[in-house]
Amino acid sequence: REPVQFGPAIGTVLAAGPAQLLECGPGRQLAGLAQMQTPRGGPAPLHSVPAAGEPADDVTTCYTAAARLWAQ
Repeated sequence: REPVQFGPAIGTVLAAGPAQLLECGPGRQLAGLAQMQTPRGGPAPLHSVPAAGEPADDVTTCYTAAARLWAQ
């Protein structure tokens, strides 16, 4: 029942070294918040589920995120 410390948590992850962030679930809110803290030119957070209205299906989006994680 405590407030989520999302900003400090992302700061801790990024301070540990280069990181690729992945949003696991619908929506883009957390990825957007995380991207505000990532260094300019760093990798943008990936998405594992397509956003509403996106033409890609679930499997394609998930596999694309997995491929990008593997490549990095």
